[in-house]
Amino acid sequence: MSKFAEAIKAQQAWHKKEKPPRPKTLPERREPIKDSTIMQILTLQEQRIPSTHIAKEADVPIQTVYNVKQRYILIDVKNGTKWYKWIG
Repeated sequence: MSKFAEAIKAQQAWHKKEKPPRPKTLPERREPIKDSTIMQILTLQEQRIPSTHIAKEADVPIQTVYNVKQRYILIDVKNGTKWYKWIG
């Protein structure tokens, strides 16, 4: 038998073999981001600082910086301070 046919038979045998069930573990949840971290990321973003520097400054992964940029905006509150608002 040719090597090609042997390879196809091996693939088919592997697909037919029963696989053990995966353990049902809950995905690890990250801690929610603190308000102060969100504010720090948004204020640094407003100052036009690159995301890599913001991630180092806030001590969070770059993905977190990107997610905060996409999900929150800074707004002016009545007493003249700034706070963030969730935009989805």
